[in-house]
Amino acid sequence: MDAKYWNNRAKGYYDQTNNPTEGLLKKLKDLNQRKHWLESCGGEAAASCMASLGYNIEIVTPGGHILQAGELIVDFLNGKRQENELSKIRSSVKTIPGNRLPQLYPYAVFSLFGADAEFRWVHNWKAICWQLESGHTIQLNLKKPDHFIAAVKYDKNTKEIIYNDSWPRKANNFDGFNLRMTESEYENNVKNYAIIYYPPEAEAV
Repeated sequence: MDAKYWNNRAKGYYDQTNNPTEGLLKKLKDLNQRKHWLESCGGEAAASCMASLGYNIEIVTPGGHILQAGELIVDFLNGKRQENELSKIRSSVKTIPGNRLPQLYPYAVFSLFGADAEFRWVHNWKAICWQLESGHTIQLNLKKPDHFIAAVKYDKNTKEIIYNDSWPRKANNFDGFNLRMTESEYENNVKNYAIIYYPPEAEAV
């Protein structure tokens, strides 16, 4: 079983280059008012994980504007209104940007989209591949660069994880859709936790 839209770029891939927060921070960096500007990879990876499973994460305003799911997640994780509830999961959310704290994502995606996700301390290639083969998607965090990605499938033939990277400029061909990771790359450059996303109930039956 595979995630429903693992290989559907239009439905399952989210790109942070058009994220509103990134646009703001980039302008501040260009004005020498900020050193760094890339912050939304976690929100966009979470969006890719959900959309690849078939969750409807499009929210349309009364005027017809479609809100960007990744941006909503980043906003939620850093909003003062949610801070007390988020601090019950990780108290450091009061001093560290919430989008950098992986334990908070399951609460955020459930609150916003009703998505079922779970944080786990795990660094085991076989366990991760088994989750992907079971039709789940997984938000992983690279070490270098410190960056979230969305694992959407395990390819048995090549023994590689297929993942989406919301920052396409990092990829050799400037395309972050359906990139591949070997076991060696996983062992050497992925942090020791995962956020596992489960399909909607209707899809899981």
